[in-house]
Amino acid sequence: MENSRFKFRSWEIRRKCFVDYMFLMSNGTIGSSMEQDGEYEYSTVKYGDCFIHSQYTGLKDKNGVEIYEGDIVRWGMNGQEYWLRYANVELFPSLQFRILYYIDEKTLDKKPTDNHVFKFGRFVYQKTEKYLEVIGNIYENPELLNV
Repeated sequence: MENSRFKFRSWEIRRKCFVDYMFLMSNGTIGSSMEQDGEYEYSTVKYGDCFIHSQYTGLKDKNGVEIYEGDIVRWGMNGQEYWLRYANVELFPSLQFRILYYIDEKTLDKKPTDNHVFKFGRFVYQKTEKYLEVIGNIYENPELLNV
């Protein structure tokens, strides 16, 4: 696990997009920014607008992507295991991966969730950079919750 300062990302519910958390916290008024074609567009929003903040776990996946709470990850051992696991990343009460469903690596059959939780401290795949892959998140990809 990477030892770094706390990092967050923010989901703006109204516009359904991620916004710059540091801009939200440092600006005198609540504002948001959205990257578009390499340019940042800043806009001030009303205090009544809602944001969901997700904390960085300190982990990266096998592609170097930072893993945040609310991300949906996939893992398996490339042919050494029968099922690929798909899970939602949670930070409370501790870093854990809540199974959403399993997919048979060979037949692509789906097995429903058993609500199993893999707690990171007991997680056999602690070298996440070798096994876990972020495939989306619960905000931008709600369809992945019920595949």
